[in-house]
Amino acid sequence: MKDAAELTGIPIRGHNVFWGTGDTHVPTWLPAYSGSELEQKCWKRVDDVVGRYAGRLQHWDINNEMLHGNFFVEKTGNPQIRYEMFQKVKEKDPGVKLFLNDYGVINSGAMTQAYVHQAEEFLANGAPVDAIGAQGHFKSRPDPVLLKSRLDLLATAGLPIWVTEMTVAELDELERATGYEDALRVTFSHPAVEGILLWSSFGIANFGDPLTAIASGDNVELNEAGRRWRQLVFTDWRTNLSLHHGTTTPAGQEFDFRGFHGNYEIKVKFHGQVAATNTFSLTPGDGPMVVDIDIPNDVIVG
Repeated sequence: MKDAAELTGIPIRGHNVFWGTGDTHVPTWLPAYSGSELEQKCWKRVDDVVGRYAGRLQHWDINNEMLHGNFFVEKTGNPQIRYEMFQKVKEKDPGVKLFLNDYGVINSGAMTQAYVHQAEEFLANGAPVDAIGAQGHFKSRPDPVLLKSRLDLLATAGLPIWVTEMTVAELDELERATGYEDALRVTFSHPAVEGILLWSSFGIANFGDPLTAIASGDNVELNEAGRRWRQLVFTDWRTNLSLHHGTTTPAGQEFDFRGFHGNYEIKVKFHGQVAATNTFSLTPGDGPMVVDIDIPNDVIVG
């Protein structure tokens, strides 16, 4: 699957290196180990899994849902092991971004402040945390005002936020669609949020949850929630425009426009025909961008 994703240019995030909320989410044989023996099993896991995919993943969730359990601290007796997990993964794959990842922090406010404290604690103890993962499992249509306030609070940790597992559970498809649209608009517009991923999006037998699905049926057809998602991602949040009569400078033609961050294709047309193309990425930050395009001489002469 990873190879197929690479061939199609789809970036992949790793979920997860460890999951220590209790015996449930570790291999059945692991609780038999403790102390330094268990630590060695942890570092072998880093070598085997992180090492295998080093340089190929964008993100890793390091130790999933640490607000809800401390299996590795309790079983090893090492209060530093959670920080060391981040350090070991960064040593094995320096280019990958390392995440905290937890639930109950934006769908509810019960643990939002605790998550901020956890992020600050990890940074203070030398854990190279790159971002906060907020799962975003909404059990009903979310309140946009409350969602924004929780994102504002998470942002005080000073780390980028990714919504890593967004779901909106509603039996009524129109309510679900509105819930997804509200959640997507609020998170996309928040300056601290760098990315959004959907979770359990397909209402297919034995795969996904019909209450959260944006597509369903044997042909995996988009429902109203899916159509809202597609409208936002492929139309409302895309920049498509034609620019004419730019300002001539010694360096070439200069154009001003407002656009969404992301990858662009630029086409230069002459008498209605495409004469040259190029690509560029619009990233956060100020300042002009220079895009060089080779235009055939016969077009320049005109």
